[in-house]
Amino acid sequence: MEMENLRQLHNAMQRIGANMQQFPYRVNNAEFDCLFVANQKPFLLCLTSRGLSPLFLKFKVDAETFEIPNRIDDDGYKLLAKLLRTDGSSGNKLIPKEFLAGLDSTIPTVARHRQVPAEDVIRLRPDITEHRNRPYFDTWIYWTEREGASSENQAKTLALMGEDALHHSLEFKCSSKWSATPTGREWKTIPMRRQTSSEMS
Repeated sequence: MEMENLRQLHNAMQRIGANMQQFPYRVNNAEFDCLFVANQKPFLLCLTSRGLSPLFLKFKVDAETFEIPNRIDDDGYKLLAKLLRTDGSSGNKLIPKEFLAGLDSTIPTVARHRQVPAEDVIRLRPDITEHRNRPYFDTWIYWTEREGASSENQAKTLALMGEDALHHSLEFKCSSKWSATPTGREWKTIPMRRQTSSEMS
């Protein structure tokens, strides 16, 4: 289905130079923290439920049409149905298209901030698995003794810094190094230098 409000939000983001937006969504008794990611293609719409055992859902969004698949994988479907209490036992059934339509109707169409803090991106993206306690970019590690960054490191680079940073990592066979405390560093301004793997720690 086409996510029309999400398209309008993206248009508003472009006007202020933003590539991510965070917003809440509440349905039935469930509350979600949502993250719309537009620094990679396809775009991503991530939902993380609030509570002790968060449910994480990630949808790919076509960057041109803003179409999103009308399906949720089996495990996610069962967990979402349980969370929403729409497992069919009460006569209600979870219909992904209706769930996504309800979500789109509540998505804000005004961009509220230029950046989402790195620590919030990590919190809302449990699919980022490398050094989750280190959300701040530090420097690049240029490899000579191996092929380059691990797949987990590449995923983190893409999620936090976007496609251009990932292309840099792939082209120059380097890994992004991260810090637990803010560094204020931008990946484009770090000079290229060779480092050893011991500097990863």
